[in-house]
Amino acid sequence: MIRWLYQCFYCQRHISKNNFEKGRSFSEDGYAPVCFDDAVGWTIIDRNGNDVLNGKTYDYIGNTYNGRCAIAIYDTEKRMDYFYIMDVKTGELLDKEPFHRLEYEGVGIYRVSNFSNTRVRFINSDAQYINDDVYDSASTNFETKGVSAVRIGSKCNLLKPDGTYCSDVWFDAMSNIRGTSCFNVYLE
Repeated sequence: MIRWLYQCFYCQRHISKNNFEKGRSFSEDGYAPVCFDDAVGWTIIDRNGNDVLNGKTYDYIGNTYNGRCAIAIYDTEKRMDYFYIMDVKTGELLDKEPFHRLEYEGVGIYRVSNFSNTRVRFINSDAQYINDDVYDSASTNFETKGVSAVRIGSKCNLLKPDGTYCSDVWFDAMSNIRGTSCFNVYLE
């Protein structure tokens, strides 16, 4: 058994429990996903070490942002994970249909793909699509760059977290200038 010690930087005190098998850092809103050694899955604790989900566990819980987090439920028959956005305070799953993949990109935005289409879309922390477009690819984390480089077919643009684009022009190619939030763009 591993003893976990959490430092809550926002309240400057330690929370320790002897029965955490795994854990992630506390978010700014005061929640941390943990896996108890006697549970089959992950739950969420608050800054006082209380189990916020009252014993409910999931196969995966991502870091929380603004009271929301990504969770996964594994279907043993189909042998695949189903991903949802969960409201941490209520335990409610916000999306009606599960996603095939779901990754937190920063600033309240998640990258998703559904089961009928492996291309990329983006949702906000309320599990709502930020725009109607479906991308063949997307790169660059919103958290570090403030935008995501997206591609539809052979054309590229930069997507803002609000679902709008940085340019009305779609480019033939683009590349990030290393270590900056700047991009080279190309038109033929």
